[in-house]
Amino acid sequence: MVENYSTVYKLLNIALLSLTILLSVLLILLYFTETAAITQVDTIVHTQFLYYTLTQSTTTLKFTTSTSTITSVTTQTAVVPVPTTTTIISSSVAIITSTSTILTDIIHPPYYTGKFGNFGTSCGSHTLISNTVFGAQRIIIRDRVHLVKVWIYGAKVSGTSGSLRVSIMNDAGGVPGSEIAHIDVDHSSLPGSDNFVLFDFSPGLTLDPGTYYLMVKVVPSTSGINFRWCLTPDNIEGTQLVSSDSGLTWADSMLDAIYLIDGDITP
Repeated sequence: MVENYSTVYKLLNIALLSLTILLSVLLILLYFTETAAITQVDTIVHTQFLYYTLTQSTTTLKFTTSTSTITSVTTQTAVVPVPTTTTIISSSVAIITSTSTILTDIIHPPYYTGKFGNFGTSCGSHTLISNTVFGAQRIIIRDRVHLVKVWIYGAKVSGTSGSLRVSIMNDAGGVPGSEIAHIDVDHSSLPGSDNFVLFDFSPGLTLDPGTYYLMVKVVPSTSGINFRWCLTPDNIEGTQLVSSDSGLTWADSMLDAIYLIDGDITP
């Protein structure tokens, strides 16, 4: 009986040793397989990934006339590829540093920054803007304009309260229609002698080609402000309309108001 137990014990030891050797061989094979796989992935990533930096060039061409200043700007963005960087941790592990976003060349269409309107001339006559008298200069937009600033030329005659308002108006069959936007300037900021008054519409508004109006009135109507808006002979497209009944009816003055618009023009 003792001999039988001894034989069984020896057989178990042999089986356990064989299993240990087999597991060791499997672990060694698995290690080399993982090492080869990691090295291969490292090679693929290193040869395929690029990241990009941008360079930008701008050309500017400026046109100046007696009634307008227009600047043409063309901007091009170029793409430059740069290889990735590789940090080696061990013979089988590497960290690849890269940005995988791929950018393309971008060319912006030409646009113009312009000051245009009826300016650079002296005041021949004026419209007196008051509690019931509105003035509205018709403007014709031929190209899309991103309007930022408007100046009108004139002076405050009287008034110690309220504001002067410039509104951008849609066309309604040849007269001012609905309001697009407006800016008010307080009476205390209005000049006492003829000068340009700034109405800042920043960040601006976009006007598609069409007919619009710069309408000037006082707010509130009871403020008592009287503002003379300077006029010239009919020099440009559009003329000034005048209403004596708070905008209910309009008459064509056959003259141009002095004004200036600052914005970007996209042909």
